Amino acid sequence: MPETAPTTFSGELGAISIGGNDYAMIRNWKIAVKADNQAVVDSATSGGTTRLGGNMDWSGSFVADGHPDAGLWEEGVAFVGSIDGAKGAYGAIIVESVRVNIDISTGAPITHEVAFSGSGALTLGAAVEADASVATPVPSIGGKVELATPAAEQSYTELAQVQTITLELKRPSTTYADSSSAGYTKRKRGPLDWTCSIKVGPDSNTGNAAYGLEGLPQPKDVKSIKITDGNDTTWILDWGIFDDISDIEVNRETQQVVACTLNASMCGTTDIATVQTLGSIVDPAVATVWPEA
Repeated sequence: MPETAPTTFSGELGAISIGGNDYAMIRNWKIAVKADNQAVVDSATSGGTTRLGGNMDWSGSFVADGHPDAGLWEEGVAFVGSIDGAKGAYGAIIVESVRVNIDISTGAPITHEVAFSGSGALTLGAAVEADASVATPVPSIGGKVELATPAAEQSYTELAQVQTITLELKRPSTTYADSSSAGYTKRKRGPLDWTCSIKVGPDSNTGNAAYGLEGLPQPKDVKSIKITDGNDTTWILDWGIFDDISDIEVNRETQQVVACTLNASMCGTTDIATVQTLGSIVDPAVATVWPEA
């Protein structure tokens, strides 16, 4: 029996901060730490393998309610993850991706998932952090998607019968290690990209521009995409190019509601009145995520 009873932690008091600011409504956070240990086999290892400790690296993720903070995209932003308000982990990170989940079909509150990688040393130990905010979950019910042909004055049309919306912003990083990185892997961020998947039921009526399969955005169509949540706050994505219409299924056996998925990707420039024009990404806080100042 140990002389002192062990301390067991639960997730009850877990919290994080990003860039020195408390991050509200965290559902969970996690990290993983590894070493890129190097195998050695030579004439002095007697037919066996020995190893040297390699560069350290770490990564993590978290899930939170609501929409993400635009400050996540700062390079080398400080992450602090607390287990119990006093113990945890901290270090500089680069965010690799942010996925926003809007599920109108179930009425689930909007959530977002953030994946990040460390850029330099991870410190384990003291990590004082707590979430003192009051929860303000964002409803998916009442959400909608509107599309517009790129123009100086854009005219939006609502897409009928939207069930789910998944928006993923990605900024994969490049890695390096050198004599100044103290045995840790460091990172520089890459270009911003995004994808959006919209599950929709083709409209059989004459409303909303008579959407049927033939009325849905087709592959190669370039559109401004406006995503509005149940609180009437909006993502504006200028612009997206539609890649495909997938998962079209007509099931006579079960007679389930016919639906399909529209997949679009970032198209940062497009022609407006024969002029190649730079687009933008504006989040629900009316912050310009891209282009950066």
